[in-house]
Amino acid sequence: GVSLVVWWSLRDQPYPGFPFQSGLYFNGGQNMENDRAKPARQAFRFPFVAYARGGGVFTWGRTPTGRSGRIRVEQRAGAAWRALGTLRADRYGIFSRTFPTTGRGDLRARLLGGRAETSRPFSLSRPKDRFVYPFGDWHP
Repeated sequence: GVSLVVWWSLRDQPYPGFPFQSGLYFNGGQNMENDRAKPARQAFRFPFVAYARGGGVFTWGRTPTGRSGRIRVEQRAGAAWRALGTLRADRYGIFSRTFPTTGRGDLRARLLGGRAETSRPFSLSRPKDRFVYPFGDWHP
Protein backbone atom coordinates (compact mmCIF):
# COMPACT_ATOMS: atom_id res chain seq x y z
CA GLY A 1 0.00 0.00 0.00
CA VAL A 2 3.00 2.36 -0.14
CA SER A 3 2.68 4.88 -2.96
CA LEU A 4 5.75 7.06 -2.31
CA VAL A 5 9.06 6.83 -0.49
CA VAL A 6 11.31 9.89 -0.20
CA TRP A 7 14.97 9.62 0.79
CA TRP A 8 16.85 12.60 2.25
CA SER A 9 19.92 12.49 0.01
CA LEU A 10 21.83 10.12 -2.23
CA ARG A 11 25.18 11.09 -0.74
CA ASP A 12 26.28 11.97 2.77
CA GLN A 13 26.61 15.66 3.57
CA PRO A 14 30.05 17.02 4.58
CA TYR A 15 30.86 15.94 8.13
CA PRO A 16 30.98 17.31 10.87
CA GLY A 17 28.98 20.27 9.53
CA PHE A 18 25.98 18.02 8.92
CA PRO A 19 25.40 15.30 11.53
CA PHE A 20 22.87 13.36 9.42
CA GLN A 21 24.76 10.82 7.33
CA SER A 22 21.87 8.97 5.67
CA GLY A 23 23.09 8.90 2.08
CA LEU A 24 23.62 5.81 -0.02
CA TYR A 25 27.17 6.99 -0.81
CA PHE A 26 30.02 8.08 1.46
CA ASN A 27 30.92 11.68 0.60
CA GLY A 28 34.34 11.67 -1.10
CA GLY A 29 34.74 15.40 -1.69
CA GLN A 30 33.47 18.15 -3.94
CA ASN A 31 31.87 15.90 -6.56
CA MET A 32 30.40 12.41 -6.73
CA GLU A 33 33.33 10.96 -8.72
CA ASN A 34 35.14 10.20 -5.44
CA ASP A 35 32.10 8.91 -3.54
CA ARG A 36 31.95 5.25 -2.46
CA ALA A 37 28.76 3.22 -2.35
CA LYS A 38 27.60 2.14 1.10
CA PRO A 39 26.51 -1.50 1.63
CA ALA A 40 22.91 -0.28 2.07
CA ARG A 41 22.89 0.90 -1.56
CA GLN A 42 22.47 -2.69 -2.74
CA ALA A 43 19.40 -3.09 -0.51
CA PHE A 44 17.81 -0.12 -2.29
CA ARG A 45 18.82 -1.35 -5.74
CA PHE A 46 17.69 -4.96 -5.15
CA PRO A 47 15.18 -5.01 -2.25
CA PHE A 48 14.47 -8.42 -0.74
CA VAL A 49 12.73 -9.48 2.50
CA ALA A 50 11.94 -12.86 4.06
CA TYR A 51 9.66 -13.70 7.00
CA ALA A 52 8.95 -17.02 8.70
CA ARG A 53 5.33 -17.95 8.05
CA GLY A 54 3.42 -21.17 8.67
CA GLY A 55 6.31 -23.65 8.62
CA GLY A 56 7.98 -21.92 5.67
CA VAL A 57 9.35 -18.55 4.70
CA PHE A 58 7.54 -15.80 2.77
CA THR A 59 9.78 -13.87 0.38
CA TRP A 60 9.24 -10.63 -1.53
CA GLY A 61 11.51 -8.56 -3.71
CA ARG A 62 12.03 -6.47 -6.81
CA THR A 63 14.66 -6.96 -9.49
CA PRO A 64 17.36 -4.27 -9.81
CA THR A 65 16.11 -3.39 -13.31
CA GLY A 66 12.41 -3.32 -12.42
CA ARG A 67 11.79 -5.84 -15.22
CA SER A 68 10.77 -9.46 -15.44
CA GLY A 69 13.46 -12.05 -14.81
CA ARG A 70 14.24 -15.40 -13.23
CA ILE A 71 15.07 -15.30 -9.52
CA ARG A 72 16.62 -18.01 -7.36
CA VAL A 73 16.00 -17.73 -3.62
CA GLU A 74 18.85 -19.16 -1.55
CA GLN A 75 19.37 -19.86 2.15
CA ARG A 76 22.66 -19.88 4.02
CA ALA A 77 23.63 -23.33 5.26
CA GLY A 78 26.90 -22.92 7.15
CA ALA A 79 29.42 -21.33 4.78
CA ALA A 80 27.44 -22.28 1.65
CA TRP A 81 24.14 -21.18 0.08
CA ARG A 82 21.50 -23.72 -0.95
CA ALA A 83 18.70 -23.03 -3.42
CA LEU A 84 15.14 -23.04 -2.04
CA GLY A 85 13.62 -22.57 -5.49
CA THR A 86 13.35 -20.46 -8.61
CA LEU A 87 10.54 -18.11 -9.62
CA ARG A 88 9.84 -15.43 -12.21
CA ALA A 89 9.39 -11.75 -11.44
CA ASP A 90 6.42 -10.04 -13.10
CA ARG A 91 6.77 -7.34 -15.77
CA TYR A 92 7.46 -4.75 -13.04
CA GLY A 93 10.21 -6.87 -11.49
CA ILE A 94 8.14 -7.83 -8.43
CA PHE A 95 8.34 -11.37 -7.10
CA SER A 96 7.00 -13.20 -4.05
CA ARG A 97 6.51 -16.77 -2.90
CA THR A 98 6.40 -18.83 0.27
CA PHE A 99 9.03 -21.56 0.31
CA PRO A 100 9.06 -24.59 2.60
CA THR A 101 12.19 -24.62 4.75
CA THR A 102 13.35 -25.90 8.09
CA GLY A 103 16.56 -23.85 7.98
CA ARG A 104 17.20 -20.77 10.07
CA GLY A 105 19.97 -19.20 8.01
CA ASP A 106 19.80 -15.87 6.17
CA LEU A 107 18.09 -15.74 2.79
CA ARG A 108 18.97 -13.87 -0.39
CA ALA A 109 17.69 -13.52 -3.94
CA ARG A 110 19.85 -14.03 -7.02
CA LEU A 111 18.89 -12.61 -10.41
CA LEU A 112 19.70 -15.26 -13.01
CA GLY A 113 20.66 -14.74 -16.63
CA GLY A 114 22.60 -11.97 -18.38
CA ARG A 115 23.70 -9.70 -15.56
CA ALA A 116 23.52 -11.89 -12.48
CA GLU A 117 23.15 -9.87 -9.27
CA THR A 118 22.54 -10.83 -5.67
CA SER A 119 20.48 -9.04 -3.02
CA ARG A 120 21.80 -8.31 0.46
CA PRO A 121 21.12 -11.27 2.80
CA PHE A 122 17.99 -10.98 4.96
CA SER A 123 18.03 -12.48 8.45
CA LEU A 124 15.16 -14.55 9.82
CA SER A 125 16.20 -13.55 13.35
CA ARG A 126 14.18 -10.68 14.81
CA PRO A 127 16.51 -7.92 16.06
CA LYS A 128 16.18 -6.63 19.61
CA ASP A 129 14.16 -3.46 19.96
CA ARG A 130 16.18 -0.43 21.02
CA PHE A 131 15.43 3.21 21.62
CA VAL A 132 17.21 5.75 19.42
CA TYR A 133 16.78 9.43 20.17
CA PRO A 134 16.11 10.97 16.74
CA PHE A 135 17.52 14.44 17.49
CA GLY A 136 21.12 13.74 18.43
CA ASP A 137 23.07 12.25 21.28
CA TRP A 138 20.80 13.13 24.20
CA HIS A 139 20.68 11.07 27.40
CA PRO A 140 17.98 11.65 30.06
